[in-house]
Amino acid sequence: MPPNTRLLLAVLASRASPLSFRAFASILVRSRIANRSADEVNLRMLSMPRCVALGHFAAGTLLLLAAVWFAISAFGTLPYMSTGTPYANLSIALLLVATNSLPAAALGVWIVVLGSRLWSGHGRLRRPLLWTHGVLLVLGSLAVAVGTYVVGAAERSSVLGGGLLSPAAFIPLLFGLPVMLLALSSILVALKEFPREQRLSEDYRDSRRDCPPDRDG
Repeated sequence: MPPNTRLLLAVLASRASPLSFRAFASILVRSRIANRSADEVNLRMLSMPRCVALGHFAAGTLLLLAAVWFAISAFGTLPYMSTGTPYANLSIALLLVATNSLPAAALGVWIVVLGSRLWSGHGRLRRPLLWTHGVLLVLGSLAVAVGTYVVGAAERSSVLGGGLLSPAAFIPLLFGLPVMLLALSSILVALKEFPREQRLSEDYRDSRRDCPPDRDG
């Protein structure tokens, strides 16, 4: 307990009546319990969005690294191109960068931006999260479906003696399952933690209506 609080309690105990001291102590205890409950509620509200924000940071970083790898690979093929002029080969490499690296880099930057807003507790995130992760949920579900089909086909082929089960069959599953997990958790956070903007505006109008008008003089 801070020294000022102990001093205030000592003064009240020495000068005030027992009834007033007990009332003050009761009010102090109730206020501390209310503050502790509010802190616990705020911690619970921030824990889930920040966990999802960490997932956004990880996914965005992986996408940016993949974009850099695609760009390096595209320009790394220039010394091995034996046909065509150097300008034509450079245009092909730039085309590969534009079709592979730029989309991954743009998505990675956007995912990191969403993660930073989730971490800071930005209010207007419901619609961006639902749109972004609605599309990612569809893509992840398609990847999981394709991976499940490919793994099943490879297993049936290996049972019939058609060859071994290739590890490449699990690549769509390795891509789709994390994407689905991030998308589902983000959609859940958007629906649970971030109210609709229309409801926010209605609450603001109600609060303005309840406030008494200012009167000068």
